[in-house]
Amino acid sequence: GLTRRPTAARRGPGPASEPEVQAMIAFTTSHDIRTALSFHSSGGYYLYPYGYADVATPYADVFADYAARMAKLNGYRPGPTSTRLYICNGIAPDWQVQQGIIGITPEVGWYGWWPPLDRILLEAEDNLPAHLLMFWCAGGKVESKSLAIQDGTLNPGTDEGVVVEVANVGWGGAEPVSVSLSCTDPGISVTQGAWSVPALARRTAASNLAAPFVIRVAASYPAGYAATLTVTVAQGGCASRATYVLGAGPLCRPEDSYQYVVITSA
Repeated sequence: GLTRRPTAARRGPGPASEPEVQAMIAFTTSHDIRTALSFHSSGGYYLYPYGYADVATPYADVFADYAARMAKLNGYRPGPTSTRLYICNGIAPDWQVQQGIIGITPEVGWYGWWPPLDRILLEAEDNLPAHLLMFWCAGGKVESKSLAIQDGTLNPGTDEGVVVEVANVGWGGAEPVSVSLSCTDPGISVTQGAWSVPALARRTAASNLAAPFVIRVAASYPAGYAATLTVTVAQGGCASRATYVLGAGPLCRPEDSYQYVVITSA
């Protein structure tokens, strides 16, 4: 409940004194829950612990990462409840931290506690991608993290090693995944572009540095030309793709990491 506004959000006489809270605790402790959403309205926030004080949680980096990823999808504002909004004790995500659960509070919408009826579906659609992201992060979510040319340059008429790093950003372990490299540029052919990644523990990464992908750069490839490589991660029947632009000039995919690699003459 809110200490500063006890009449607006009343709390019981002690921890877990109310039957609704007892039911939530019983359900949570009897299931393997890893991420959670505690819906509120309104303000357009994605809030995370702690609420009771301006204190960092043991998983502060994970909370900040997930909230920022969610906010990137719809423009909401992420941050700890205690500093982004106000001090608020007795909230579900604060308790969930002690259970090892990454719990985030969506403050849905911008139209007050009771939004107009014609806004309800719109607000739901606005939040759905972010909420699906949290559901996926309850398990393993493997994605491409970086790509680099092994010797730093693409040289025409040579074979080049391509080092890719993938990361399980989820809060659960990930099953083995398949990673592949592709390029539609006629001057570059992928001669070795398949990598089987073993199961990754939560929040860990792996790279193919020991056996990089291999691309062949045509001898006629023009120096300074920008090439596009795509990394595909196949996981559990789903595929995610990250595109990297290599070359000189202001070319990149804004939402992902990238590097510039200058193609030199032979």
